[in-house]
Amino acid sequence: PTRLHGLATEGLLEELESELEALEYRFRQTLTRDVAYDSMLYARRRQLHGFIGRAMETLYADRLDEYVTSLAHHYFEAEEWPRAFDYEHRAGQRAQALYANKDAIAHFSKSLSLAEERLPDMLAAVDSAELGQALTDIHERLGEVLLLEGRYDEAMEHLSQALLIAQ
Repeated sequence: PTRLHGLATEGLLEELESELEALEYRFRQTLTRDVAYDSMLYARRRQLHGFIGRAMETLYADRLDEYVTSLAHHYFEAEEWPRAFDYEHRAGQRAQALYANKDAIAHFSKSLSLAEERLPDMLAAVDSAELGQALTDIHERLGEVLLLEGRYDEAMEHLSQALLIAQ
């Protein structure tokens, strides 16, 4: 805390009021933030993203749906693929419910890419039937959103995939 306060005094950080007991800090300049982030070792960044994701799950356990986008980001950066997949799926559902179609498409597409690229990791952490249900849901929802966006051919591809997986 003393170091953070010193950085705030120097003008690099700003102290923010928080809904939590502890103070929150934010970099005043995005360039400063980017330099600090890029100077960290890759393994340390992954570790911190995982820590942040788990802390958010604990702190916001009663309202995780509000934080699914941030959780998806942190678990993706932590390379915790099953959790990243789950939160990307949930972020897509939330975006779809809010009619944020472009965001829904991005989240559903990212979750499908994760499942495809990290299938062994996914199958090691999730029951194959459960993964199949999630993939069916994602393809179906993505198809529905693509229909709303007028992207009919893509929508039909995803709806067909949902039917194939469900069989």
